[in-house]
Amino acid sequence: MLKPDLVAPGSNIIAAVSPAGNFGREYDAYSGTSMASPYVAGASAILRATHPDWSPGAVASALRTTATDTVGTSSPLDQGSGFVNLAKAADPGLVIQPTAKELVTFSETAQPDGKELNLPAISLREYDGTRPVTLTRTLTNVGKTKETYRSSVSGLPGMKATVSPASVTLAPGKSATVTITLSRGSAPWDRYVTGSITWRGKAHSARIPVAARPWGITPRPYGDDGEEFGRMVNGASGSVQPGFTGPFAGRSTGYTPMRRTSYSMPAGVYGGVFDPSATGVKKFDLTVPANTAGIVVDVNADDPNTNLDLYLYQGDKLIYSSDRYWTSAEQAYKFLPEPGRYTAYVFAQFPGGPVVDFQFGQAIIGRNATYAGATLEVPSTVERGLTYGFTVKPKKPLADGDFWAYTEWSTNGTVIPGNLVYAQQSSWQ
Repeated sequence: MLKPDLVAPGSNIIAAVSPAGNFGREYDAYSGTSMASPYVAGASAILRATHPDWSPGAVASALRTTATDTVGTSSPLDQGSGFVNLAKAADPGLVIQPTAKELVTFSETAQPDGKELNLPAISLREYDGTRPVTLTRTLTNVGKTKETYRSSVSGLPGMKATVSPASVTLAPGKSATVTITLSRGSAPWDRYVTGSITWRGKAHSARIPVAARPWGITPRPYGDDGEEFGRMVNGASGSVQPGFTGPFAGRSTGYTPMRRTSYSMPAGVYGGVFDPSATGVKKFDLTVPANTAGIVVDVNADDPNTNLDLYLYQGDKLIYSSDRYWTSAEQAYKFLPEPGRYTAYVFAQFPGGPVVDFQFGQAIIGRNATYAGATLEVPSTVERGLTYGFTVKPKKPLADGDFWAYTEWSTNGTVIPGNLVYAQQSSWQ
C-alpha cells in the first residue's frame, strides 16, 4: 500500500471539491482528462489507512484545507479547494467536519441551504445582500501538540469578513467554535465574489474557500444559454425576482437609440474559422466610459445566403460570442462593463457572394445618463423569491428602430443594479 511520504507534495492530484461540499468539475491539471476522482479516492484511502480513527468528514477536511491553488487561478469556482497535498493532508493540524446530527437535519430539511453544516468551505449562492450573514465553524485539533491558530481573510473584494474570536488555542483533541460574519459592502450584486479564510499556527495551516453571491434581482447567475440571467428584458413586460423583502423603488435612464450603419467587406473563405486579421472580418473599436450600464452590439444582413457571427472583446479577452446558429442577426452585450477599450468583430463565416453587405449597430448605455423620457411602473414593496413585473413606457412615441434603457432598483437606501431594457415603437402600439 502507498504511504503518504511516497507522494510528492507537488504531485498531480486535485481536490476538486466545490464550496458547497460536492465534487465539482474534476480534471487532471496536466492531461486535461477527468482524473481527479480516482486521485482523491486514492488519497482518501491512504489517509484512512494512516488514521483509522478519522471519520470520512475528517478525511475530506484534511484533503481540502491543505490543498494549494492550481496554476492560473485561486477561485473556488474554477478549482474547488485546489491541488491535493497528501503529505500535508496526513498532518493537517485542524479539521472541520459536520456532525451526524447536522447531516441528519440537513437531509430532513425541505429546502436546505447548507449553511448549517460544519463544512471546510463556505458557499452562499443566494443570500440576502441587504443584511450580514453569520455562520459558525468548529475547529478540531487533530495534531499531537497544543497550538494557537490565527485567522486571516484573503480575496473577497468588496466584502467585509470577520472571524470571532480571531485566534484560538487548542490542545490535542479539543475543539473551538468560531463565528464568521460576511457583509456585502461594495461587492457586486448577482455575481460571485470569492476568497478564503485561513487559520495559521506555528506548524500547521488550514484554509477554507469562500464563494458568495448576493441575490439582487435574480436567483440564477446565468441562463441555460450561458448569458446573465434576467438582465435583458422587454420594456413592456420586464420582471424581477428580488432576493430581499421590503420597500422597493426604481429609476430609469429613459431610452437611447441603437445606432446602425451600413458596411461592406470582401468575403473570406467560405465556411472558414474566425481569425480577427483575416479577410471577411470587420473590426469595430468601442470606447466605454466609466459608469456604463451596458454595451449592446448587433449585426444584420439581408442576404439569406450569408451567415454572420459576432465577437466582443475587452482588449485581448473574448467576453461574448454570438455564433451558435445559421443567422445573420447576431447580438452581443456586456452588463456593467469595466471602462476601457472594447472591440467587436463581424465575421462572414458563410458569405453569400464576393462582397458582404451588413448593418452594424451599437448602444452604450450610461448608468447615470438621462435619455428620452420614460415612465417606470414598479410595485412599492416586494417579498423575497416572488416575481414582479415592471414597465418602462416612453413618455413620447419612439422613432423607428431599436432602443435601450437601464433600470436601477433600491430598498431602504441600498442600490441594486437592474436591467437593460429593450423597446421598439411597436412595443407600445
